[in-house]
Formats: sequence, C-alpha cells, structure tokens
Amino acid sequence: MNSMTELQRENLLKSFDTESCILWLGPQVSAFLENGEQVSVQARLAQKLLEYIELHNKIPLDIDPQFSELLEYVGQKFLLIRNGQGTLQVKDVDLRRNITEWCQEMLKNAEPTPLHRLIAGMSFHLIINACGDQLIVKALEDAGYYGTAYRYYNFRESKKNQGQIPKPSVTNPLVFGLMGHYEDYSSLVITEAHRLEFFEKFIRNEPRVPDGLMQHLDKDKKHIFLGFKWGDWPLRLLFQKFPDIRDCDSYAPASPDDRFVRDFFKEHFQVEFVATNDEEFLLNLKENLSKTPLPATPLKRIAILRADENREDSAQLERQLRPFPNIKLWSDDVMELGKNIEQARQEALDAAHLIALIVSADFLNSPLMELLPQLTEMKRNGKKVVTIVAHPCHWSEIRTLTQMTKVLPEGGAPISLSHQQELVWKNIAQMLYQLLTENG
Repeated sequence: MNSMTELQRENLLKSFDTESCILWLGPQVSAFLENGEQVSVQARLAQKLLEYIELHNKIPLDIDPQFSELLEYVGQKFLLIRNGQGTLQVKDVDLRRNITEWCQEMLKNAEPTPLHRLIAGMSFHLIINACGDQLIVKALEDAGYYGTAYRYYNFRESKKNQGQIPKPSVTNPLVFGLMGHYEDYSSLVITEAHRLEFFEKFIRNEPRVPDGLMQHLDKDKKHIFLGFKWGDWPLRLLFQKFPDIRDCDSYAPASPDDRFVRDFFKEHFQVEFVATNDEEFLLNLKENLSKTPLPATPLKRIAILRADENREDSAQLERQLRPFPNIKLWSDDVMELGKNIEQARQEALDAAHLIALIVSADFLNSPLMELLPQLTEMKRNGKKVVTIVAHPCHWSEIRTLTQMTKVLPEGGAPISLSHQQELVWKNIAQMLYQLLTENG
C-alpha cells in the first residue's frame, strides 16, 4: 500500500476486527466471467440496447461510437426510437423492463469474477453496491456465507420508509443495492435522467434510506471504494449525502489521472488514493489480515409445523434450507420408530432453536392450532417462532400468529400468490438462517 502510512494501515486492518470497514462497489466491478473472459455487465447491456435500436428504429440516430459501451448514454438513445412517421415508439418503462429481462437471462448462471471471489474471501460485514447485480452475493454464498442478506433502495417506491434491514455481521454480511436491483425494473437507475431523479429524491430522503443502513455510516468507520469513476458527478453527491464519511478514513486504489479531481476528493472528503489496482490493493490487505478462521457454527435445529395438506410447501422450504451448514430439520415426515406423532413433535419443539409455522386455511383448521399457547410461551422464553403465510387465509385475525418473532414474507403476502414462488421460498430460508445465526 504505497501511499499509506503505517498507522493508516494498522487502523484499516483493525477495522476488520471491529466490523467497522465498509466496502463500496462501483460500476467497474459489475462484471462476470464468460468463457474465461471478463465481461462488463453495463457494456453488455449497452450492446443489447444498440442491437434493439438497430432492429426497431426507422430514423437514423446520432450515436457516438466513443460512448457505445456506456449504458447511461445508450439508454438515453434507446428512448429516441421512432417509427417511419417519426413517432416515438418506446417509453421509459420499456427500457427498464428490457434491461430486467436481459439481466435475468444474462446473469442467471453467470460466474463471479476473481475480484468478487477475492472480496468474498475477506471479512467485510457490509458491502454497498452501486450497481444492480447480485454477483457479489453469489460469490459470498459460494464462499460459505449462506446467511448473506441482500436489500436494495428503490427511489421510485412511494413508501416513505423502505423497511428494515438485518444487522450485518462478518458471518452474515449485508449487501445493499444503493441504486436498485436488476430484477426489479421499477428500481433501476440507467440513464443520466434517471440519475438526476435518483439523487434529487435520495438527497431529500424521499423515500427514506433505511435507518439500519444509516446507523452504520457514522464517523467511526473506514471505507474502501472500488470500481468508481472519480470524475463522475454522482460520486460527489453520494459523498454529500453521507456527511459523516468526510470525517472517516476512506481509501481507493487506481488514483484518478485528473489532478483536480484527485485533490478535490482528498482535501474535501479525506479520500486516500493508493497507487495500485483493485486486486493488488485487496491482496495486500488480505495478506496482512488476521488469518483466524471463522468460529465453527453450532448445530441449529428447525421444527416445521404444517397441516397434512401443506406437505409440498414444507418440502419447498426444506429444499431451500438443506444447503445451509449445521442445520437439522424436523417435520412430520421425520419420524423415529417407536414414537407416535405427538411425542415426536413435542421432542422436536423442545429441542428446536426455531419453529416455523406454515400457515394456510388447512393449518387454521387443524389440531396444530391447539399448540399456539405453548408456542407463545416458548417465544416468551427466547425460542424463535416464525409465521410463514403459505396460502390466503384469515391468519391476521389470530393475534398469536401476528405476534410471533417474525411474519414471512414481509407484509404477510401469501406465497402461493407470488409469480416467483421458488425465489420467495429461497429468501425465506435465508431469513430463517439469519435468525438462527444472529446473536450466536
């Protein structure tokens, strides 16, 4: 780390031990491997847009080849597609929906880059991603961080508060998509016009940035910035939004060529530019980090209660939970010889660290409802009990079910009504794992 003093280096390394080092990922980190070659997500999307423009536009557009790989530039040109009579043929929502569709196809089985893998091998508890992809999440999960949480900000969302975010930790890191998520077209920030609208609302805090994120951006943190174009105007506004960052130590490899830009960020926001590239910077840092392995996770037990009619729902949840390490599952399908169902169920409830209730109309009309007073007492004594709304029913009329440790999905929307049920079950399994592993 050429331009860092010994004290700066030591303080940065210590920040990993105290979970006070925050990693910011910029657009240049948004890439994936294809046939062994690294491909920029934004450049590939710009290429797809250009192909679409060539196919559908009937009046020539003035597109500068110099900017043909800039998504924000090509996205703006996409909105100028006209028919032979000169009538505009697309709307902003068409742009965002196309990007979402292409990303789902392009990134479905995409391989994270070596830089993603390197990041995943370090002890970052909070990663703020300024791109819409989840490649860093995949790298973290591949590295064994099965409790990784992903949340994102949607500047078009009308809600004043965009909900709670889980507390990040080294074992259960949080990745926060600052500028939306490619799978939610309503959240995307693509064109320059989008960026203007985004920062106008973002700086006004409408909708509000989650408090759970803001409380981690105080004056006692260290920040590492990778993959940003320091000459871009949005970066100045980003720093302006988080004033405490200017009182923190911030580090960035690949010093900008422009002396004016470099001096501005160094003098105004205390950014220390290090004369190296992203991977060399992290490798140097990793070599100096403590090599203490993550503590072994003790065995955690989950008991699943469901009506007979909801056997497939239980199987869906179990399939999503099995990849997580050190978890033992129990449901009515798991029976030891010589035990009746009531005896086996009671032993499972007593031993469980978390009890999952798969709620439906069948559940509400089953003998399992007689267990609610006992489950309430177990919750009062520290056991985690989660209501999972699998199908439409009047669960919210039963106070006990609404007052469990958590209701999933958030808001209580029935899973069976979702168009992406498998994804919902995956997210629920991840949240259950986070509940199990938080606070040890």
